[in-house]
Amino acid sequence: MRTLTFLLLIASFTIGQTRADDRIQDDFENLMALMRADDGEQLSEDAAKARATRFRTDLFAFVGEWQPKAGALVEGRFVLGRACALAGKPADAIPHFRAFIEKNPESPDVEEATISLGTAYLDSRDWGNAARVLSSLLASGSDSERKAVVQYYLAIAQHQQGALKESIALLDTVASSGDESPLVADASIKAIEFLRDAGRVTEAGERLTRLKSAHGDSRYLEMLEEQLGWLGKPAPELNGVGRWLNGPPTSISAHNGKVLVVVFFADKYEPCQFELKALEGVSKQLSGGGASIIGLTKFYRSLDKTPAEVQAKNLDAFLDKHGVTFPVGIAKDFSNLKAYGVRGIPHTVVIDKSGNVAYVKTGSSQRNQRALADLVAAIRRAM
Repeated sequence: MRTLTFLLLIASFTIGQTRADDRIQDDFENLMALMRADDGEQLSEDAAKARATRFRTDLFAFVGEWQPKAGALVEGRFVLGRACALAGKPADAIPHFRAFIEKNPESPDVEEATISLGTAYLDSRDWGNAARVLSSLLASGSDSERKAVVQYYLAIAQHQQGALKESIALLDTVASSGDESPLVADASIKAIEFLRDAGRVTEAGERLTRLKSAHGDSRYLEMLEEQLGWLGKPAPELNGVGRWLNGPPTSISAHNGKVLVVVFFADKYEPCQFELKALEGVSKQLSGGGASIIGLTKFYRSLDKTPAEVQAKNLDAFLDKHGVTFPVGIAKDFSNLKAYGVRGIPHTVVIDKSGNVAYVKTGSSQRNQRALADLVAAIRRAM
């Protein structure tokens, strides 16, 4: 009798797990259906935004509902991991991917789950574990159809660890693989960016010329060429700066003989906020070392409907809150951004002792520690 009861309990538990796995799969498919437009359906901008907002709301609700039920899942751990990753919670996704791989070693989804585990480590900035997982997958599945994808992400992990030579070699392998993944097209661009950021500008330019010759112009390749073209050119002087915070008025020419870093930003954007805090840390590293940092912004709030004095107080409070002590100029218009070819913010320019542009970086270092390390290396080269 006890044996029968025990067997019934096991059967009940197994059935419960199966039902939970089926239910989370159904819920996830319904969730993803929100983002799939019907054939031929044309959404207005407002309708597209409404759909995206609903998807995000439902996605967080999905994660919130299933996270406490993870113990009842087996195959469903992969689904829950994917949902956490989509919700921008890679650290939460990692244990679900690991549990799925451990409990379902024969599943056809193990390879995809392992790739997802590696990218979740990447998104969590755990470069060592990302490289370990992806390298292991390559070693165990050299004939995989996803080989080029795994190599691409491994190259990113290696670059973040400072292994530039190994990273470039892998990206070249991916680029020549003939794989149809969109990442293959991106591999050549990534190699150019990595070489540029390492100061190997001539090699980066030669690669870019070959890439444009083979694939034609694109908006991004034109921007990349423009950035490379800036290097070695005289840095334009700042114009129309109506007010300076954290110090007296300054200029590009006032820093001749020293290295100057200029960061273009807007205080209301999180990537810019992170970049200014990061640069404050850099300024402390370089204190007394022949390099200075200045920020440059323009009032953006509500299309300038907020009075200038109020915006100035808001900016002052922002700088104080985030501990930014280097000088920040408030420009009257966009002329400085146009003069420096700024296409996105934050945009950081390193100017050498002779007043020439030595390095250009567009974008935040928020999820890219290597980008910040490359910026510091560029400053030190200029010094």
